Amino acid sequence: MANPVFLVAAERSGTTLLRLMLDGHPQISWPCEFDFAVDWPERTAGEWPDVAEFRKALADNRQAQQARIALDPALDFPDLVLSFYSQLRARTVKPIVGVTAHRHYDRLLRLWPAAQFIHLVRDGRDVARSHVEMGWAGNVWVAAPVWREAETSWRSLRAGLPQQRCLEVRYETLVRAPELELGRVCAFLGTSYAPEMLDYPSRSTYGPLDPRLTERWRRLLSRRDLALLERQIGDDLAAAGYPPAGVPPAWIPKPRQLALRLGDRVGRARFRAKRYGVALWLEHQLTRRLGSSAARRGVLERMRRIDIDHLK
Repeated sequence: MANPVFLVAAERSGTTLLRLMLDGHPQISWPCEFDFAVDWPERTAGEWPDVAEFRKALADNRQAQQARIALDPALDFPDLVLSFYSQLRARTVKPIVGVTAHRHYDRLLRLWPAAQFIHLVRDGRDVARSHVEMGWAGNVWVAAPVWREAETSWRSLRAGLPQQRCLEVRYETLVRAPELELGRVCAFLGTSYAPEMLDYPSRSTYGPLDPRLTERWRRLLSRRDLALLERQIGDDLAAAGYPPAGVPPAWIPKPRQLALRLGDRVGRARFRAKRYGVALWLEHQLTRRLGSSAARRGVLERMRRIDIDHLK
């Protein structure tokens, strides 16, 4: 497969699980997340970002570091980004090489016009709940738009692509019937299902598939949370084929919206103080505002090591 294939989905949709499965296939390499390649500041339509600024931003990027990406100073912006995928392809003898992205799907298509896409969708209520569990949001009302924006971006991209270049995968089906769903993915990629794909627990910290991993929102979210989510993403859930929770949408006047945003900031701060310890968290706040670049990178590296221990 000469052209790249991208796995796209909102973060916390199960992309790491599917990536690990795909990477276990004898003919498929799925080495990393690729968001670093398309996370650049918005510019005038048709204009590429400043390549020097982009290289500088990548120096502190965890994904780029883990992917061991080399930055060729002789390349202009688009050729530099194109080289990232080329570097990943050059490291494997497997004929199929894909990567994962959680946003800016249109930029992927701009750089690789012939790319193929696998879209993984998970119930937005579970995605929002997982964002809160990860400390990325302080409540589900703030977390939910991340899922909605990813789904909106995907629908926009899919509308302009031939059907044979897109595949929809549902997380819940993948967990409940993995051989069947992985067989569909393999056929889309031009190969056949391999049992090694389900050996991922031996290659990662992930455990065997468990149907209880699906629809966890039914057990873990309160009626208040479900009402907030129904207001935020109820129509989007229906469009994606997910049934309503049977809870009326919450009424959220301006004062309550402000309270939810304040609660988000407080919730995230509490989470980080608990995960990193108060001393490291305060050090991060200080170096972000007053410290040198070296001091800031040192703090971020210590936080990154803690994150890796918790990442799953």
